[in-house]
Amino acid sequence: MNPSRLILRNTVVVALQQVALATVLFLLIVGWLHIPDANALEVLISILLILLIAVIGGAGESAIALRVAGRPIILRGLIPGTVAVIVAAVLWYSISLGVDHLSAKTVLWAGYLNSRFPSSLRSLFSFEHLFQWSSWLENLVCWGTAGFLTAAAFVVITRDAFVKGLRAILWSWRYWLSVLLFAVVGGVLTGKLMGWTPGHGLRVEAFSLMARMALVIVLNAATIALLLQAMAHAVVRSHSIGMDEPATSQPRTAEMP
Repeated sequence: MNPSRLILRNTVVVALQQVALATVLFLLIVGWLHIPDANALEVLISILLILLIAVIGGAGESAIALRVAGRPIILRGLIPGTVAVIVAAVLWYSISLGVDHLSAKTVLWAGYLNSRFPSSLRSLFSFEHLFQWSSWLENLVCWGTAGFLTAAAFVVITRDAFVKGLRAILWSWRYWLSVLLFAVVGGVLTGKLMGWTPGHGLRVEAFSLMARMALVIVLNAATIALLLQAMAHAVVRSHSIGMDEPATSQPRTAEMP
């Protein structure tokens, strides 16, 4: 089969799996939001359900990653993978909260730094430029951290040598290109689509919301599929390095004179 056609087929298959997992999680979250908290039993049920949702999400993502990497899907591999996905998600959420907390002071820092520059440089280091550069730096920290945590979780899921596998993924230009694409689709395009409203009545807006949500899910699933394939390609390539090299020493076939 043509390599490009094979990549396209694998991307479609993985994207459909991501859509199925996202649909299951969405339905579970909708059910979780409808659980009241009038007494201790309902609060306990709500806590248990959200933990179950996290486990299903981590196990489902681990199973998809194992399939992409060509590894057997067994319980022994799903347990550490599930833990890795949950830990990576919690760490990324915590770091994002910290960045958001710092971004609340960006306006103050931009104004302060602008006042410290001489008048000849204030046109370059203006308040608008400093504020924009700070926003870019915050996005770079968030998405760079997400890329690192995703690579680390993938290596744990596939049970590869951690340092070797992580280095192979982080040194892959294809992987970071996939991260950039996911940042554009998940961070920019998704916000634009979900924030747009047609404004032609409740029925039209409801239909538009459903269509936009479906489009967002499909686009994000496709970019995640490309991301997983890029990590799998980097890990598999790291295993093949050195396997085709000739032996450094050959057996002696004749006596030395």
